[in-house]
Amino acid sequence: MATATTDMSFECMHGQAGDSNWKLPQLVVASTKKARPDMYGTIDASEYLDVDTVLDAKLDIVVSLIEKSKQFVVYTGAGISTSSGIGDYASKASNSIVMQETSVNRLKAKPTLTHHVLVALEKKHLLQHWVQQNHDGLAQRAGYPQEKLNEIHGSWFDKKNPVVLMDDKLRPDLHKWMLEWAKKSDLVLAMGSSMCGMEADVVATSVAEREGTLVSCIIFLISIYSYLQHLENDHTLIPSSFTVSLTSTDSPSILPSSLSVTTRQLPSTPDEQSLREKVLYSHEKDPSMLSRFTFINPSESICNYPNDTEQFMIIIVLSRAINFDYRHVIRATWGRNGKYKKSKIYIQTIFFVGTDDHAQAAVRDEQTLFHDVVEVGIPENYPFVAHKELASLLWTRYYCPLARIVFRADDDILLDIFLLLEYIEQSLDFRKKDGLYGWFRFNNTVHRADKWAVTKLEYSSTIYPPYTFGIGYLFSNVSCQRLVDAANHPNHEIIRIGDAYITGILRELANLPYYDFDDLQYAYTFYAEIPCEEYFENNPDLLICMSKLHIGQRGDPYQFYDAWDVILERNNLSLLTI
Repeated sequence: MATATTDMSFECMHGQAGDSNWKLPQLVVASTKKARPDMYGTIDASEYLDVDTVLDAKLDIVVSLIEKSKQFVVYTGAGISTSSGIGDYASKASNSIVMQETSVNRLKAKPTLTHHVLVALEKKHLLQHWVQQNHDGLAQRAGYPQEKLNEIHGSWFDKKNPVVLMDDKLRPDLHKWMLEWAKKSDLVLAMGSSMCGMEADVVATSVAEREGTLVSCIIFLISIYSYLQHLENDHTLIPSSFTVSLTSTDSPSILPSSLSVTTRQLPSTPDEQSLREKVLYSHEKDPSMLSRFTFINPSESICNYPNDTEQFMIIIVLSRAINFDYRHVIRATWGRNGKYKKSKIYIQTIFFVGTDDHAQAAVRDEQTLFHDVVEVGIPENYPFVAHKELASLLWTRYYCPLARIVFRADDDILLDIFLLLEYIEQSLDFRKKDGLYGWFRFNNTVHRADKWAVTKLEYSSTIYPPYTFGIGYLFSNVSCQRLVDAANHPNHEIIRIGDAYITGILRELANLPYYDFDDLQYAYTFYAEIPCEEYFENNPDLLICMSKLHIGQRGDPYQFYDAWDVILERNNLSLLTI
Protein backbone atom coordinates (compact mmCIF):
# COMPACT_ATOMS: atom_id res chain seq x y z
CA MET A 1 0.00 0.00 0.00
CA ALA A 2 1.57 3.25 -1.08
CA THR A 3 0.95 5.98 1.48
CA ALA A 4 2.21 9.47 2.11
CA THR A 5 3.28 9.01 5.75
CA THR A 6 4.52 6.18 7.93
CA ASP A 7 1.60 6.34 10.34
CA MET A 8 -1.20 6.80 7.80
CA SER A 9 -1.54 3.05 7.31
CA PHE A 10 -2.73 2.77 10.92
CA GLU A 11 -4.79 5.95 11.12
CA CYS A 12 -6.72 5.30 7.93
CA MET A 13 -7.99 1.82 8.83
CA HIS A 14 -10.79 2.88 11.17
CA GLY A 15 -12.34 0.15 13.25
CA GLN A 16 -10.15 -2.87 12.54
CA ALA A 17 -6.61 -1.57 12.15
CA GLY A 18 -3.72 -0.76 14.41
CA ASP A 19 -2.18 -4.18 15.07
CA SER A 20 0.94 -3.36 17.06
CA ASN A 21 2.80 -6.22 15.42
CA TRP A 22 2.42 -4.76 11.93
CA LYS A 23 5.60 -3.40 10.48
CA LEU A 24 5.60 0.23 9.43
CA PRO A 25 5.43 0.97 5.70
CA GLN A 26 8.86 1.06 4.11
CA LEU A 27 10.21 4.23 2.50
CA VAL A 28 10.66 3.46 -1.21
CA VAL A 29 10.96 6.96 -2.71
CA ALA A 30 12.19 10.01 -0.82
CA SER A 31 11.16 13.50 -1.86
CA THR A 32 11.23 16.93 -0.22
CA LYS A 33 8.53 18.27 -2.52
CA LYS A 34 5.14 19.08 -1.03
CA ALA A 35 2.40 16.70 -2.10
CA ARG A 36 -0.26 19.34 -1.49
CA PRO A 37 -0.46 23.09 -0.90
CA ASP A 38 0.31 24.12 2.67
CA MET A 39 -3.37 24.66 3.43
CA TYR A 40 -3.76 20.89 3.41
CA GLY A 41 -0.90 20.17 5.76
CA THR A 42 2.76 19.35 5.37
CA ILE A 43 2.54 15.97 3.68
CA ASP A 44 5.53 15.57 1.42
CA ALA A 45 5.74 13.60 -1.82
CA SER A 46 7.73 10.71 -0.37
CA GLU A 47 6.25 7.28 -1.06
CA TYR A 48 5.97 4.36 1.33
CA LEU A 49 5.01 0.77 0.67
CA ASP A 50 3.69 -1.88 3.04
CA VAL A 51 5.56 -5.15 3.26
CA ASP A 52 3.72 -8.10 1.73
CA THR A 53 2.60 -9.63 5.03
CA VAL A 54 1.03 -6.40 6.25
CA LEU A 55 -0.57 -5.74 2.88
CA ASP A 56 -2.08 -9.24 2.89
CA ALA A 57 -3.45 -8.69 6.39
CA LYS A 58 -5.02 -5.39 5.42
CA LEU A 59 -6.53 -6.88 2.29
CA ASP A 60 -8.02 -9.67 4.40
CA ILE A 61 -9.77 -6.96 6.39
CA VAL A 62 -10.95 -5.19 3.24
CA VAL A 63 -12.39 -8.38 1.74
CA SER A 64 -14.07 -9.29 5.02
CA LEU A 65 -15.67 -5.86 5.34
CA ILE A 66 -16.93 -5.93 1.75
CA GLU A 67 -18.50 -9.34 2.29
CA LYS A 68 -20.30 -8.14 5.43
CA SER A 69 -21.38 -4.78 4.07
CA LYS A 70 -24.95 -4.11 2.98
CA GLN A 71 -24.36 -0.64 1.53
CA PHE A 72 -20.84 -0.36 0.15
CA VAL A 73 -19.64 2.88 -1.48
CA VAL A 74 -16.27 3.59 -3.11
CA TYR A 75 -14.68 7.04 -2.98
CA THR A 76 -11.80 7.58 -5.42
CA GLY A 77 -9.30 10.25 -6.33
CA ALA A 78 -6.76 10.88 -9.06
CA GLY A 79 -4.48 8.06 -7.92
CA ILE A 80 -6.57 5.30 -9.46
CA SER A 81 -5.93 6.64 -12.97
CA THR A 82 -2.17 7.18 -12.78
CA SER A 83 -1.25 3.90 -14.45
CA SER A 84 -3.38 4.90 -17.45
CA GLY A 85 -1.01 7.80 -18.04
CA ILE A 86 -3.09 10.53 -16.39
CA GLY A 87 -1.09 12.42 -13.80
CA ASP A 88 -2.32 12.93 -10.24
CA TYR A 89 -1.67 15.86 -7.92
CA ALA A 90 0.43 14.36 -5.14
CA SER A 91 2.92 12.01 -6.88
CA LYS A 92 5.66 14.56 -7.49
CA ALA A 93 8.77 12.51 -6.75
CA SER A 94 11.09 12.36 -9.76
CA ASN A 95 11.45 8.57 -9.42
CA SER A 96 7.88 7.86 -8.34
CA ILE A 97 6.77 4.22 -8.27
CA VAL A 98 3.18 5.37 -8.68
CA MET A 99 3.48 7.69 -11.65
CA GLN A 100 5.01 6.23 -14.76
CA GLU A 101 4.97 7.81 -18.21
CA THR A 102 2.16 10.34 -18.50
CA SER A 103 -0.06 11.23 -21.41
CA VAL A 104 -1.81 14.56 -21.92
CA ASN A 105 -4.53 13.06 -24.16
CA ARG A 106 -7.11 11.84 -21.70
CA LEU A 107 -9.51 10.77 -24.45
CA LYS A 108 -7.09 7.98 -25.40
CA ALA A 109 -6.44 6.78 -21.85
CA LYS A 110 -7.65 3.28 -21.00
CA PRO A 111 -9.25 2.11 -17.75
CA THR A 112 -6.88 0.55 -15.24
CA LEU A 113 -7.37 -2.71 -13.39
CA THR A 114 -8.72 -0.64 -10.50
CA HIS A 115 -11.61 0.56 -12.67
CA HIS A 116 -12.32 -2.96 -13.94
CA VAL A 117 -12.32 -4.45 -10.44
CA LEU A 118 -14.87 -1.87 -9.27
CA VAL A 119 -17.05 -2.67 -12.30
CA ALA A 120 -16.83 -6.37 -11.40
CA LEU A 121 -17.83 -5.64 -7.80
CA GLU A 122 -20.86 -3.67 -9.01
CA LYS A 123 -21.92 -6.44 -11.38
CA LYS A 124 -21.87 -8.86 -8.44
CA HIS A 125 -24.04 -6.41 -6.45
CA LEU A 126 -21.28 -5.95 -3.87
CA LEU A 127 -20.72 -2.27 -4.69
CA GLN A 128 -23.72 0.08 -4.60
CA HIS A 129 -22.25 3.45 -5.56
CA TRP A 130 -19.05 5.13 -6.69
CA VAL A 131 -18.16 8.73 -5.80
CA GLN A 132 -15.16 10.00 -7.73
CA GLN A 133 -13.16 13.19 -7.87
CA ASN A 134 -11.94 12.39 -11.39
CA HIS A 135 -13.71 13.42 -14.56
CA ASP A 136 -11.55 11.42 -16.98
CA GLY A 137 -14.36 9.13 -18.21
CA LEU A 138 -12.45 5.93 -17.34
CA ALA A 139 -15.15 4.62 -15.00
CA GLN A 140 -17.75 4.78 -17.77
CA ARG A 141 -15.34 3.37 -20.33
CA ALA A 142 -14.76 0.37 -18.06
CA GLY A 143 -18.52 -0.22 -18.02
CA TYR A 144 -19.63 1.29 -14.71
CA PRO A 145 -23.32 2.41 -14.81
CA GLN A 146 -23.59 6.20 -15.06
CA GLU A 147 -26.59 6.34 -12.71
CA LYS A 148 -24.48 4.83 -9.90
CA LEU A 149 -21.60 7.23 -10.43
CA ASN A 150 -21.30 10.65 -8.77
CA GLU A 151 -18.67 12.83 -10.46
CA ILE A 152 -18.41 15.45 -7.74
CA HIS A 153 -15.95 17.64 -9.65
CA GLY A 154 -18.05 17.61 -12.79
CA SER A 155 -18.15 15.81 -16.12
CA TRP A 156 -16.08 16.41 -19.23
CA PHE A 157 -19.29 16.08 -21.29
CA ASP A 158 -20.67 19.35 -19.93
CA LYS A 159 -18.68 22.14 -21.57
CA LYS A 160 -20.19 24.78 -19.28
CA ASN A 161 -19.44 22.87 -16.09
CA PRO A 162 -17.11 24.97 -13.89
CA VAL A 163 -14.01 23.38 -12.44
CA VAL A 164 -14.27 22.71 -8.71
CA LEU A 165 -10.96 23.64 -7.11
CA MET A 166 -9.55 21.91 -4.05
CA ASP A 167 -10.87 24.52 -1.63
CA ASP A 168 -14.15 25.15 -3.47
CA LYS A 169 -17.61 24.11 -2.38
CA LEU A 170 -19.10 21.15 -4.20
CA ARG A 171 -21.95 21.70 -6.61
CA PRO A 172 -25.14 21.52 -4.52
CA ASP A 173 -27.04 19.27 -6.95
CA LEU A 174 -24.30 16.60 -6.92
CA HIS A 175 -23.52 17.12 -3.24
CA LYS A 176 -27.10 16.16 -2.34
CA TRP A 177 -26.71 12.78 -4.02
CA MET A 178 -23.39 12.19 -2.29
CA LEU A 179 -24.89 13.00 1.11
CA GLU A 180 -27.73 10.57 0.49
CA TRP A 181 -25.31 7.76 -0.29
CA ALA A 182 -23.15 8.60 2.73
CA LYS A 183 -26.20 8.52 4.99
CA LYS A 184 -27.12 5.01 3.85
CA SER A 185 -23.60 3.56 3.67
CA ASP A 186 -22.06 1.23 6.21
CA LEU A 187 -18.70 0.92 4.42
CA VAL A 188 -16.59 3.33 2.39
CA LEU A 189 -13.46 2.32 0.49
CA ALA A 190 -11.31 5.36 -0.32
CA MET A 191 -8.76 4.78 -3.06
CA GLY A 192 -6.30 7.01 -4.83
CA SER A 193 -6.95 9.93 -2.50
CA SER A 194 -4.81 11.42 0.25
CA MET A 195 -8.02 12.37 2.13
CA CYS A 196 -6.67 15.79 3.04
CA GLY A 197 -9.82 17.38 4.35
CA MET A 198 -11.63 18.72 1.30
CA GLU A 199 -15.41 18.95 1.55
CA ALA A 200 -15.93 15.59 -0.15
CA ASP A 201 -13.30 13.97 2.11
CA VAL A 202 -15.23 15.10 5.17
CA VAL A 203 -18.41 13.44 3.86
CA ALA A 204 -16.53 10.18 3.24
CA THR A 205 -14.91 10.10 6.68
CA SER A 206 -18.23 10.89 8.37
CA VAL A 207 -19.30 7.33 7.58
CA ALA A 208 -16.26 6.05 9.48
CA GLU A 209 -17.09 8.21 12.46
CA ARG A 210 -20.58 6.75 12.52
CA GLU A 211 -19.86 3.12 11.65
CA GLY A 212 -16.16 2.74 12.42
CA THR A 213 -15.66 0.97 9.09
CA LEU A 214 -13.95 3.34 6.70
CA VAL A 215 -11.34 1.44 4.73
CA SER A 216 -9.14 4.29 3.59
CA CYS A 217 -6.45 2.53 1.62
CA ILE A 218 -4.53 4.77 -0.74
CA ILE A 219 -4.46 2.01 -3.28
CA PHE A 220 -2.70 2.28 -6.61
CA LEU A 221 -2.26 -0.41 -9.23
CA ILE A 222 0.49 -1.96 -7.12
CA SER A 223 -1.93 -3.08 -4.42
CA ILE A 224 -4.85 -3.73 -6.75
CA TYR A 225 -2.81 -6.59 -8.23
CA SER A 226 -2.52 -8.02 -4.73
CA TYR A 227 -6.24 -7.48 -4.22
CA LEU A 228 -6.97 -9.44 -7.39
CA GLN A 229 -4.69 -12.24 -6.22
CA HIS A 230 -6.61 -12.23 -2.96
CA LEU A 231 -9.83 -12.84 -4.86
CA GLU A 232 -8.37 -15.62 -6.97
CA ASN A 233 -10.02 -18.33 -4.90
CA ASP A 234 -13.42 -16.66 -5.21
CA HIS A 235 -14.33 -17.40 -8.82
CA THR A 236 -17.83 -16.00 -8.34
CA LEU A 237 -16.58 -12.47 -7.83
CA ILE A 238 -14.64 -11.89 -11.04
CA PRO A 239 -16.19 -13.56 -14.11
CA SER A 240 -13.89 -15.79 -16.12
CA SER A 241 -14.52 -13.73 -19.25
CA PHE A 242 -13.63 -10.48 -17.50
CA THR A 243 -12.27 -8.00 -20.03
CA VAL A 244 -9.15 -6.04 -19.07
CA SER A 245 -7.54 -3.28 -21.11
CA LEU A 246 -3.84 -3.33 -20.31
CA THR A 247 -1.67 -0.26 -20.58
CA SER A 248 2.02 -0.24 -21.37
CA THR A 249 2.84 -0.20 -17.66
CA ASP A 250 0.65 -3.20 -16.79
CA SER A 251 2.17 -6.63 -16.42
CA PRO A 252 -0.10 -9.55 -17.39
CA SER A 253 2.24 -12.02 -15.70
CA ILE A 254 1.03 -11.02 -12.24
CA LEU A 255 -2.67 -11.32 -13.02
CA PRO A 256 -4.42 -14.12 -11.13
CA SER A 257 -5.30 -17.18 -13.16
CA SER A 258 -9.02 -16.49 -12.72
CA LEU A 259 -8.59 -13.41 -14.91
CA SER A 260 -8.19 -13.78 -18.63
CA VAL A 261 -7.42 -10.90 -20.96
CA THR A 262 -10.15 -11.38 -23.54
CA THR A 263 -12.46 -9.43 -25.76
CA ARG A 264 -16.14 -10.25 -25.33
CA GLN A 265 -17.74 -11.38 -28.55
CA LEU A 266 -21.39 -12.24 -28.95
CA PRO A 267 -21.99 -14.89 -31.62
CA SER A 268 -25.23 -14.63 -33.53
CA THR A 269 -27.90 -17.07 -32.43
CA PRO A 270 -29.88 -18.96 -35.12
CA ASP A 271 -32.92 -16.83 -34.26
CA GLU A 272 -30.96 -13.60 -34.57
CA GLN A 273 -29.27 -14.68 -37.80
CA SER A 274 -32.55 -15.64 -39.45
CA LEU A 275 -34.03 -12.26 -38.57
CA ARG A 276 -31.01 -10.47 -40.04
CA GLU A 277 -31.32 -12.52 -43.22
CA LYS A 278 -34.98 -11.54 -43.44
CA VAL A 279 -34.05 -7.87 -43.32
CA LEU A 280 -31.32 -8.33 -45.93
CA TYR A 281 -33.56 -10.44 -48.16
CA SER A 282 -36.31 -7.82 -48.29
CA HIS A 283 -33.64 -5.18 -48.84
CA GLU A 284 -32.03 -6.99 -51.78
CA LYS A 285 -35.30 -8.12 -53.31
CA ASP A 286 -36.76 -4.62 -53.46
CA PRO A 287 -33.93 -2.03 -53.34
CA SER A 288 -35.05 1.30 -51.94
CA MET A 289 -34.04 4.20 -49.74
CA LEU A 290 -32.70 1.72 -47.17
CA SER A 291 -29.64 1.23 -49.37
CA ARG A 292 -28.72 4.88 -48.72
CA PHE A 293 -28.18 4.42 -44.99
CA THR A 294 -24.72 3.85 -43.56
CA PHE A 295 -23.70 3.45 -39.93
CA ILE A 296 -20.27 4.94 -39.39
CA ASN A 297 -19.21 3.41 -36.08
CA PRO A 298 -19.03 -0.34 -35.30
CA SER A 299 -22.74 -0.91 -34.78
CA GLU A 300 -22.56 -4.64 -34.14
CA SER A 301 -20.95 -4.19 -30.71
CA ILE A 302 -23.67 -1.99 -29.19
CA CYS A 303 -26.65 -4.29 -28.59
CA ASN A 304 -26.13 -6.43 -25.47
CA TYR A 305 -28.72 -9.15 -25.01
CA PRO A 306 -29.86 -10.20 -21.52
CA ASN A 307 -30.40 -13.87 -20.71
CA ASP A 308 -34.15 -13.52 -21.27
CA THR A 309 -34.75 -11.69 -24.54
CA GLU A 310 -38.53 -12.10 -24.14
CA GLN A 311 -38.32 -9.26 -21.61
CA PHE A 312 -35.83 -7.12 -23.55
CA MET A 313 -36.73 -3.53 -24.50
CA ILE A 314 -34.53 -1.02 -26.27
CA ILE A 315 -35.12 2.71 -26.09
CA ILE A 316 -34.25 4.47 -29.35
CA VAL A 317 -33.34 8.08 -28.61
CA LEU A 318 -33.01 10.46 -31.57
CA SER A 319 -30.41 13.04 -30.65
CA ARG A 320 -28.41 15.81 -32.30
CA ALA A 321 -24.68 15.17 -32.44
CA ILE A 322 -23.87 18.26 -30.36
CA ASN A 323 -26.22 17.29 -27.50
CA PHE A 324 -23.52 15.52 -25.47
CA ASP A 325 -24.75 17.02 -22.20
CA TYR A 326 -28.34 15.84 -22.69
CA ARG A 327 -27.26 12.30 -23.53
CA HIS A 328 -25.09 12.31 -20.42
CA VAL A 329 -28.03 13.32 -18.22
CA ILE A 330 -30.32 10.73 -19.83
CA ARG A 331 -27.81 7.98 -19.03
CA ALA A 332 -27.88 9.02 -15.39
CA THR A 333 -31.67 9.28 -15.13
CA TRP A 334 -34.40 7.62 -17.19
CA GLY A 335 -32.09 6.05 -19.78
CA ARG A 336 -30.08 3.76 -17.52
CA ASN A 337 -29.43 0.24 -18.77
CA GLY A 338 -30.48 -2.89 -16.92
CA LYS A 339 -33.47 -3.91 -14.83
CA TYR A 340 -35.28 -1.93 -12.17
CA LYS A 341 -36.17 -3.78 -8.99
CA LYS A 342 -39.92 -3.56 -9.57
CA SER A 343 -39.82 -4.77 -13.18
CA LYS A 344 -38.89 -7.88 -15.14
CA ILE A 345 -38.02 -5.91 -18.27
CA TYR A 346 -34.37 -5.42 -19.19
CA ILE A 347 -33.71 -2.03 -20.82
CA GLN A 348 -30.97 -0.78 -23.10
CA THR A 349 -30.87 2.83 -24.31
CA ILE A 350 -29.27 3.61 -27.68
CA PHE A 351 -28.73 7.10 -29.12
CA PHE A 352 -28.89 7.86 -32.85
CA VAL A 353 -27.12 10.95 -34.14
CA GLY A 354 -26.46 12.37 -37.59
CA THR A 355 -23.12 13.47 -39.04
CA ASP A 356 -21.83 16.85 -37.87
CA ASP A 357 -18.30 17.81 -38.94
CA HIS A 358 -17.85 19.99 -35.84
CA ALA A 359 -18.80 17.21 -33.42
CA GLN A 360 -17.79 14.04 -35.26
CA ALA A 361 -14.51 13.41 -33.42
CA ALA A 362 -16.13 13.96 -30.03
CA VAL A 363 -19.08 11.69 -30.95
CA ARG A 364 -16.67 8.88 -31.77
CA ASP A 365 -14.85 9.37 -28.48
CA GLU A 366 -18.24 9.25 -26.77
CA GLN A 367 -19.08 6.01 -28.54
CA THR A 368 -15.75 4.52 -27.46
CA LEU A 369 -16.55 5.50 -23.89
CA PHE A 370 -20.20 4.48 -23.58
CA HIS A 371 -20.86 2.03 -26.47
CA ASP A 372 -24.38 3.41 -26.92
CA VAL A 373 -24.18 5.94 -29.77
CA VAL A 374 -24.95 5.05 -33.39
CA GLU A 375 -23.78 7.61 -35.93
CA VAL A 376 -25.88 7.60 -39.09
CA GLY A 377 -24.35 8.90 -42.31
CA ILE A 378 -27.01 11.59 -42.67
CA PRO A 379 -26.62 15.38 -42.35
CA GLU A 380 -27.57 16.72 -38.93
CA ASN A 381 -30.37 19.08 -39.93
CA TYR A 382 -34.14 19.16 -39.86
CA PRO A 383 -35.03 17.94 -43.40
CA PHE A 384 -33.29 14.63 -42.61
CA VAL A 385 -34.93 13.86 -39.26
CA ALA A 386 -37.25 11.26 -40.82
CA HIS A 387 -34.26 9.63 -42.54
CA LYS A 388 -32.49 9.32 -39.18
CA GLU A 389 -35.59 7.82 -37.58
CA LEU A 390 -36.03 5.31 -40.40
CA ALA A 391 -32.33 4.43 -40.13
CA SER A 392 -32.83 3.72 -36.42
CA LEU A 393 -35.57 1.20 -37.28
CA LEU A 394 -33.35 -0.51 -39.85
CA TRP A 395 -30.47 -0.64 -37.35
CA THR A 396 -32.75 -2.13 -34.70
CA ARG A 397 -33.93 -4.93 -36.97
CA TYR A 398 -30.47 -5.74 -38.27
CA TYR A 399 -28.23 -5.25 -35.23
CA CYS A 400 -30.66 -5.87 -32.35
CA PRO A 401 -33.40 -8.11 -33.79
CA LEU A 402 -34.11 -10.01 -30.56
CA ALA A 403 -35.32 -6.90 -28.75
CA ARG A 404 -39.02 -7.63 -28.24
CA ILE A 405 -40.15 -4.11 -27.32
CA VAL A 406 -39.04 -0.77 -28.77
CA PHE A 407 -39.72 2.67 -27.33
CA ARG A 408 -38.83 5.66 -29.51
CA ALA A 409 -37.98 8.91 -27.71
CA ASP A 410 -36.37 12.31 -28.25
CA ASP A 411 -33.42 13.60 -26.24
CA ASP A 412 -35.37 16.67 -25.10
CA ILE A 413 -37.87 14.80 -22.92
CA LEU A 414 -38.11 13.68 -19.33
CA LEU A 415 -39.65 10.24 -19.04
CA ASP A 416 -41.20 8.46 -16.07
CA ILE A 417 -39.68 5.11 -16.98
CA PHE A 418 -41.45 3.41 -14.06
CA LEU A 419 -44.86 4.47 -15.34
CA LEU A 420 -43.93 3.21 -18.81
CA LEU A 421 -42.81 -0.17 -17.46
CA GLU A 422 -46.00 -0.45 -15.40
CA TYR A 423 -48.07 0.26 -18.52
CA ILE A 424 -46.19 -2.36 -20.56
CA GLU A 425 -46.43 -5.06 -17.91
CA GLN A 426 -50.01 -4.45 -16.79
CA SER A 427 -51.88 -3.02 -19.79
CA LEU A 428 -50.08 -4.21 -22.91
CA ASP A 429 -50.24 -7.51 -24.79
CA PHE A 430 -48.63 -7.37 -28.23
CA ARG A 431 -49.86 -10.89 -28.97
CA LYS A 432 -53.45 -9.65 -28.88
CA LYS A 433 -53.05 -6.03 -30.00
CA ASP A 434 -49.87 -5.50 -31.96
CA GLY A 435 -49.29 -2.09 -33.49
CA LEU A 436 -48.10 1.42 -32.58
CA TYR A 437 -48.96 2.95 -29.21
CA GLY A 438 -48.80 6.69 -28.61
CA TRP A 439 -50.79 9.94 -28.62
CA PHE A 440 -52.41 10.02 -32.07
CA ARG A 441 -53.49 13.08 -34.01
CA PHE A 442 -56.28 13.06 -36.59
CA ASN A 443 -57.21 15.06 -39.72
CA ASN A 444 -54.00 17.07 -39.75
CA THR A 445 -53.55 19.18 -42.86
CA VAL A 446 -50.38 18.82 -44.92
CA HIS A 447 -48.44 22.11 -44.81
CA ARG A 448 -47.23 23.42 -48.16
CA ALA A 449 -45.45 26.71 -47.39
CA ASP A 450 -43.59 26.84 -44.05
CA LYS A 451 -40.94 24.97 -42.05
CA TRP A 452 -43.09 21.85 -42.20
CA ALA A 453 -43.83 22.20 -45.92
CA VAL A 454 -44.25 19.00 -47.95
CA THR A 455 -44.69 19.23 -51.72
CA LYS A 456 -47.46 17.49 -53.63
CA LEU A 457 -44.78 15.50 -55.42
CA GLU A 458 -43.60 14.13 -52.05
CA TYR A 459 -47.11 13.50 -50.69
CA SER A 460 -50.16 14.29 -52.80
CA SER A 461 -52.90 13.97 -50.18
CA THR A 462 -54.00 17.09 -48.30
CA ILE A 463 -54.60 15.23 -45.00
CA TYR A 464 -52.12 13.02 -43.14
CA PRO A 465 -53.16 9.59 -41.91
CA PRO A 466 -53.50 9.38 -38.11
CA TYR A 467 -50.04 9.73 -36.60
CA THR A 468 -48.62 10.05 -33.10
CA PHE A 469 -46.46 12.73 -31.51
CA GLY A 470 -42.85 11.80 -32.12
CA ILE A 471 -41.80 12.60 -28.55
CA GLY A 472 -42.46 9.00 -27.54
CA TYR A 473 -44.21 5.96 -28.91
CA LEU A 474 -44.11 2.21 -28.37
CA PHE A 475 -44.14 -0.83 -30.66
CA SER A 476 -43.02 -4.46 -30.90
CA ASN A 477 -40.18 -6.00 -32.90
CA VAL A 478 -42.81 -7.46 -35.25
CA SER A 479 -44.20 -4.00 -35.94
CA CYS A 480 -40.67 -2.70 -36.42
CA GLN A 481 -40.06 -5.32 -39.10
CA ARG A 482 -43.30 -4.41 -40.86
CA LEU A 483 -42.28 -0.73 -40.91
CA VAL A 484 -38.89 -1.66 -42.39
CA ASP A 485 -40.58 -3.82 -45.02
CA ALA A 486 -42.95 -0.96 -45.87
CA ALA A 487 -39.99 1.39 -46.31
CA ASN A 488 -38.97 -0.78 -49.27
CA HIS A 489 -42.27 0.08 -50.94
CA PRO A 490 -41.37 1.88 -54.19
CA ASN A 491 -44.42 4.12 -54.42
CA HIS A 492 -43.67 6.75 -51.79
CA GLU A 493 -41.08 9.34 -50.75
CA ILE A 494 -39.64 10.10 -47.34
CA ILE A 495 -41.02 13.43 -46.18
CA ARG A 496 -39.29 15.71 -43.69
CA ILE A 497 -41.97 15.42 -40.98
CA GLY A 498 -40.66 12.41 -39.09
CA ASP A 499 -43.64 11.55 -36.90
CA ALA A 500 -46.16 12.03 -39.74
CA TYR A 501 -44.03 9.88 -42.05
CA ILE A 502 -43.05 7.01 -39.73
CA THR A 503 -46.18 6.65 -37.60
CA GLY A 504 -48.66 7.85 -40.22
CA ILE A 505 -47.70 7.28 -43.87
CA LEU A 506 -45.32 4.35 -43.32
CA ARG A 507 -47.57 2.79 -40.68
CA GLU A 508 -50.49 2.92 -43.11
CA LEU A 509 -48.36 1.33 -45.87
CA ALA A 510 -47.44 -1.42 -43.38
CA ASN A 511 -51.12 -1.85 -42.52
CA LEU A 512 -50.31 -1.47 -38.82
CA PRO A 513 -53.10 -0.66 -36.36
CA TYR A 514 -52.66 2.16 -33.86
CA TYR A 515 -53.68 2.55 -30.24
CA ASP A 516 -53.76 5.47 -27.81
CA PHE A 517 -51.79 5.47 -24.57
CA ASP A 518 -55.05 5.30 -22.60
CA ASP A 519 -54.71 7.52 -19.52
CA LEU A 520 -51.01 8.31 -19.94
CA GLN A 521 -50.34 12.00 -20.58
CA TYR A 522 -47.62 14.36 -21.79
CA ALA A 523 -46.85 18.03 -21.08
CA TYR A 524 -45.11 20.95 -22.76
CA THR A 525 -43.03 23.32 -20.63
CA PHE A 526 -41.89 25.83 -23.23
CA TYR A 527 -45.12 27.84 -23.39
CA ALA A 528 -45.27 28.34 -19.62
CA GLU A 529 -42.55 29.10 -17.11
CA ILE A 530 -43.28 25.95 -15.14
CA PRO A 531 -40.47 23.40 -14.67
CA CYS A 532 -41.03 19.74 -15.45
CA GLU A 533 -40.70 18.71 -11.81
CA GLU A 534 -43.89 20.65 -11.00
CA TYR A 535 -45.77 18.91 -13.80
CA PHE A 536 -44.67 15.52 -12.46
CA GLU A 537 -45.55 16.52 -8.88
CA ASN A 538 -49.10 17.47 -9.85
CA ASN A 539 -49.99 14.76 -12.37
CA PRO A 540 -49.54 11.07 -11.45
CA ASP A 541 -50.44 10.01 -15.02
CA LEU A 542 -47.76 12.17 -16.65
CA LEU A 543 -45.44 9.96 -18.72
CA ILE A 544 -43.43 12.58 -20.63
CA CYS A 545 -42.53 16.22 -20.08
CA MET A 546 -40.82 18.13 -22.89
CA SER A 547 -38.05 20.61 -22.17
CA LYS A 548 -37.39 23.87 -24.01
CA LEU A 549 -34.80 22.07 -26.11
CA HIS A 550 -37.80 20.82 -28.11
CA ILE A 551 -38.13 24.29 -29.67
CA GLY A 552 -34.40 24.89 -29.92
CA GLN A 553 -33.85 26.69 -26.61
CA ARG A 554 -30.92 25.13 -24.79
CA GLY A 555 -31.55 25.20 -21.06
CA ASP A 556 -29.57 23.64 -18.25
CA PRO A 557 -29.66 19.85 -18.74
CA TYR A 558 -28.95 19.39 -15.05
CA GLN A 559 -32.49 20.58 -14.36
CA PHE A 560 -33.39 17.08 -15.49
CA TYR A 561 -32.04 15.83 -12.16
CA ASP A 562 -34.63 17.85 -10.23
CA ALA A 563 -37.45 16.27 -12.21
CA TRP A 564 -35.83 12.84 -11.84
CA ASP A 565 -35.82 13.26 -8.05
CA VAL A 566 -39.57 13.97 -8.20
CA ILE A 567 -40.15 10.92 -10.42
CA LEU A 568 -38.26 8.74 -7.94
CA GLU A 569 -40.16 10.19 -5.00
CA ARG A 570 -43.60 9.71 -6.53
CA ASN A 571 -42.71 6.07 -7.21
CA ASN A 572 -41.53 5.64 -3.59
CA LEU A 573 -37.97 5.13 -4.75
CA SER A 574 -34.59 6.73 -4.20
CA LEU A 575 -31.18 6.56 -5.83
CA LEU A 576 -30.40 3.68 -3.48
CA THR A 577 -33.50 1.60 -4.16
CA ILE A 578 -34.09 1.70 -7.92
